[in-house]
Amino acid sequence: MDDRENRAPRRPDRSHVSVAPGPVRPSRPARLRKQDDKAQKSEASLLFDRGLQSAREGRLEAAIKDWTGAIDTDPDIAAPRERLAGGQPDGEIVDRSLRDWEAQLSADPVISAEGWFTLGSLYDARQNWLRAEAAFRRSVKILPDLCEAWNNLGNALTHLGLFEEAVRCYSMCLELHSGQPDVWFNAGNAWSRAANYDEAIRCYRQALPGASDPCRVWYNLGITFTRMEDFVSAAEAYQKAAELNPEDYEVWYNLGNAWLELRESSRAGDCYGRALKLNDRDPEVWNNLGNVHADLGDSNEAIRCFRLALELDPNAHAPWNNLGNVFEDMGRWTEAVDCYTRAIERADWRASYYLNRAMALAKIEDYPASREDLLEAIQRNSSLTALLPAIADLDRMRRKGWMDGLLPDRVSEDSPGKALDDPLDDVDSPENT
Repeated sequence: MDDRENRAPRRPDRSHVSVAPGPVRPSRPARLRKQDDKAQKSEASLLFDRGLQSAREGRLEAAIKDWTGAIDTDPDIAAPRERLAGGQPDGEIVDRSLRDWEAQLSADPVISAEGWFTLGSLYDARQNWLRAEAAFRRSVKILPDLCEAWNNLGNALTHLGLFEEAVRCYSMCLELHSGQPDVWFNAGNAWSRAANYDEAIRCYRQALPGASDPCRVWYNLGITFTRMEDFVSAAEAYQKAAELNPEDYEVWYNLGNAWLELRESSRAGDCYGRALKLNDRDPEVWNNLGNVHADLGDSNEAIRCFRLALELDPNAHAPWNNLGNVFEDMGRWTEAVDCYTRAIERADWRASYYLNRAMALAKIEDYPASREDLLEAIQRNSSLTALLPAIADLDRMRRKGWMDGLLPDRVSEDSPGKALDDPLDDVDSPENT
């Protein structure tokens, strides 16, 4: 039992699609209806420029006030929204200014659904999901047919882990405008994170025709099939994503993981190689490529890959464990013990690492230390007790009696303690207490 450590998948899903006001435009405040579009855009532009000047002079709060005013005047203007959403020039001041704007909206006698929507979008961009949720709720309360607000409210709820409520919001949006593939995609994400995989797959399939980014949909389908442990379907989905965007190394990485799960080591290696051509600084890809070479019997290349993974991430534990597996397969028991020790130092909760070290210690006949590791492994995972009798690497240790008290009773009865035909007569058995 070598408990090879792969890392898959790295990203549970790709980002939701938030939208700006589109086909369904909410009513604007009465004070804006009197302005024509040209005057409105001119005023917004002046406010943005004045904000830039204030920012250059270090008057950050004045800058943010002008930028939020520009958005409120012309919701289509992009530049101030990008400044605020990106946290420029100071994140804390931006947050305070957005809360001030929120207070102004709450006190405004001419309630603006669009103002609340824009505020929610800015909170969403800053990953302040609670305030984004509250703002989008105000928006749909004022204007229930604002489809985009329902979609973005669903996104905020998904980020907050309220998946079923999020799906209800996406459903409201789809009732208003059914032909929105990106909303189907968002609903698929919510269902997938709620572990309702059948519904997730149904939504993703609805999203594929006309999706703004079909690669992203196929990728998340692959993630969902991976969660279901349907690695054949996962590989097919990742392959579709790779065909659409061959420059995405995450897609190649996860496709490699699917092939590795299917014991298609050569195919997995090809995918990891494609991923590393795009990004050779990812330790997890090097770790999994090392497992491919180990499966293919190329121990030296496996060792090289694991060492590269550790150079990139000295705190990683999986490459140390996997490196120990390779040394153990090569009969280099002492080096294997050292590697397992380093893995345990970084992840002492892993029962399998203690079990791996116990088997290596048994090979060099350090039975007291091996017994201690077996006790530690069982303490972390009691189900390992049932596996111990079947592990051939522990046979001699079992015959010598060093596993008495660790095995099920029926096994202990079959273990006579110290074997008469064992040549290692100088090895003492542990004391029974």
